[in-house]
Amino acid sequence: MPSSHPPSLVSHAKRVLLDHNLRGTSVLVALSGGPDSMALVHVLSLLAPRLQLRLASHAVDHGLRPEAADEIAVAKDYCRSLDVPFTSTRVVLKAGGNLQARAREARHTALREAAELMQCAWIATAHHAHDRAETLLMRIVRGTSIHGLGVMGALDAPLIRPFIRAPKEAILAHLRRHEIPFCVDPSNENRRFLRARIRFDVLPKLEELNPQVVLALCALADDAIALPKSLPRSREARKLQAREILRSKTNKVEAPPLVSGAHRTNDARNDNALRAQLFQSPEPGTLKQAEAKEAGAQAPARGKS
Repeated sequence: MPSSHPPSLVSHAKRVLLDHNLRGTSVLVALSGGPDSMALVHVLSLLAPRLQLRLASHAVDHGLRPEAADEIAVAKDYCRSLDVPFTSTRVVLKAGGNLQARAREARHTALREAAELMQCAWIATAHHAHDRAETLLMRIVRGTSIHGLGVMGALDAPLIRPFIRAPKEAILAHLRRHEIPFCVDPSNENRRFLRARIRFDVLPKLEELNPQVVLALCALADDAIALPKSLPRSREARKLQAREILRSKTNKVEAPPLVSGAHRTNDARNDNALRAQLFQSPEPGTLKQAEAKEAGAQAPARGKS
């Protein structure tokens, strides 16, 4: 009889690794000392003997909070208890807007350099299903294209996200079950950042309407990733993509511009083309012509019967 229990965190991570043929590879675990990454290094240490993984870990101090040094020390001590090699880097952020984007860029650069130094083919991050749902909602709020909905796939070389199908609750349960130490970064709750407002104000309301909304949003992201890149995009979608690139340098959230009647006509035409390509059906404007043509072809046959 199948189990009624949801998959464990270990099962979630194992599935992702095996789905992408990562048995027998080398993985650098991105650590911060926070709950998600501490659970990740523990889970991968459990899977390492079974999947012949060679593990190392690396933490990045962005130089933004004095507490970060203590949090990295907690991560270092825990990795030592797991016999996982640990290194860390302190980075200096570039000047500019969008603090989170600048920190992310510096972190990814440091992780790639550490992976090369420690000869690791992959970098594992602890992004989970709720992170993915938040990112998708952020894209929608800011404006994006169909392809822009395809956020945070399980594999984005050299990044691998073993927890991307796991809900946040599974991570917290794993931490409690195995008594794993972790630290909490209070800046993650700062509503100055759009992600925090989505996480604490928007997503809980959506979960009241549909308790499975995170799963639904992740399925939408999967579908967007699977779309062929050659799908036609409307003029407005191309504008949104350009604005999204520009907005990566600032924290400002802008409302999308009003679409004129002429643009709506163009969008409708593009939508029909997209619908025809996806479902292999005639555009609404040609449906009657197709039916008339089919009826004309069938008429002689009915006359001979």
